[in-house]
Amino acid sequence: MIPVQAALLIWIFVSIAFMADRNHARGFSLSYIGALLFLPAAAGIDLPGMPVLTKFEVATIGVSIGTIIFHPRILDNLKIAWPDLFLVGSMQFVFATGLVNEDGYFTSASRAFQFGLQFALPVFLARLHIGTPRDIRVFMMTLIFAAVIYAPLALWEFRMSPQIHRNVYGYFQHVFIQHYRNGFWRPILFFDHALNLGRFFAFTSFLALFPFRRDFVDLLGIKGKYVFTFPLAGLILSQSMSPYMLFGMLCVGYLALNKNIWALYALPLFAVVWVGMVLAEMRPLFFMVSDISTMNADRAASFGYRLRAWELHIPAIWEQSLLGYGGFGRGRMDGVAIDAQALNSLLVRGILGSLCFYAWWVYALFTAISIPKIVPNSVLAKRAKGIALMIALGILISAIDKALSNWLVLLAGGTVGVYMWLINHQSSEELDPTLNKLAAQSNRERLDRAIDTSS
Repeated sequence: MIPVQAALLIWIFVSIAFMADRNHARGFSLSYIGALLFLPAAAGIDLPGMPVLTKFEVATIGVSIGTIIFHPRILDNLKIAWPDLFLVGSMQFVFATGLVNEDGYFTSASRAFQFGLQFALPVFLARLHIGTPRDIRVFMMTLIFAAVIYAPLALWEFRMSPQIHRNVYGYFQHVFIQHYRNGFWRPILFFDHALNLGRFFAFTSFLALFPFRRDFVDLLGIKGKYVFTFPLAGLILSQSMSPYMLFGMLCVGYLALNKNIWALYALPLFAVVWVGMVLAEMRPLFFMVSDISTMNADRAASFGYRLRAWELHIPAIWEQSLLGYGGFGRGRMDGVAIDAQALNSLLVRGILGSLCFYAWWVYALFTAISIPKIVPNSVLAKRAKGIALMIALGILISAIDKALSNWLVLLAGGTVGVYMWLINHQSSEELDPTLNKLAAQSNRERLDRAIDTSS
């Protein structure tokens, strides 16, 4: 077995080594995706005077050091925009929350620093390293290949029980009995929850099936058409209704949106309305529990559990509504697990901190929606449409469960970078050759512009 802290510390140096790659986007992708998929879950390094360093934080530290050592010139490309105030404001509200709850300056600063490592700094690093059309393609292709590698491991756990993480690191990262279902097992691998693994397979199978299918055909020939079957198999093995529904919504939404991509704003708006109704004790969606119970009593009980968690925590939210409780609300309260990211955000950050946090996500959605307007009918536009759909659904699902995952933070940060790159280069001679190269990677024909003439 590998000692947990040793694995996390070593990955800092592994990430630095990855960043020595001349292709900084590839080094960035391997550092983060490798950490998320193979480092220990639900564990961290607890150093005196420092926030707990989990696998995402150690990857951030390694990538940051590697960037300074091997790619210092890329730091000149970082352009600060006014929406970055949402990131700065979120950190400031984390600090203010600690002071209001009398946690002291040191603890408050430590929590603000931890938020920076978890969210703000990875966003800026993503803008630097995958903030161009070619670089974000590298990240997304690496993500899909990672899902292909992960699928056979998921099959093993589906049949033999989720033991890989325990065999490697010596402990199971969740409640073992929750992973037995229908005579088989729900795989979890190195994720912190089986649902998060299911959502990972849902997103990657969607990407391989639609936005990147032609890329794999170009790379692997006719066999590339069927790459999506590997993450799709992992999704099926997850035995989780929420990821199944997510995959269905991604596919239907991608085919139905076309030029009406602006309709995606309705998803975060619906999430805001739903949260507001819950806080007003209007009990939305509770009627669905009885409907779901007619199909699957266990799934109905799970869904009802999540809804009741809101009701139990509403009084606590209103007691400290503006700035939240800081560390309070993480994990469990009154014996009820907190699954909804929106609920946890309100408890920890309060209304002000949550507004900043979600405002940045809406801005990331805005950039993804705006890219097809800048480069219509291009391969990049199709990819941006897929990313926009993923972000919008992530915001919506976060009202009930944990969907704004770490790797989605990186993808959203890279999308913001791509949008800024396009704004700065749309009148230059560099834009057309870049888009032409992207088109050549997805089409056999030579095109003067990145126009997908087959659609």
